[in-house]
Amino acid sequence: SKRLVVTLATDEDENWLTEFFCFVRSDLIEVIRASNSDVASRVNTKSVDFGQIGIRCRYCAHRAHCERASRSSCYPSSINRIYQSITMMIHDHFLR
Repeated sequence: SKRLVVTLATDEDENWLTEFFCFVRSDLIEVIRASNSDVASRVNTKSVDFGQIGIRCRYCAHRAHCERASRSSCYPSSINRIYQSITMMIHDHFLR
């Protein structure tokens, strides 16, 4: 079964972002809502509330939480923290 993927990409991205960030937003990251298993899996990191919006690596999404690489998902505390969260994912997840 195909799952719905919601990306961060917008039609305006190419006007404002580098080609690399356009690629990250359209092909690597998806927008998610924290499930009960997401909440339960956050034992050694900042807590997450059920339904909280976050971002996740599209290629780790099908894996069990314990099988995912470091920083495969994050739940920014505000809209202002999305960019920082993406750069941390790039550095600590995608480049490893």
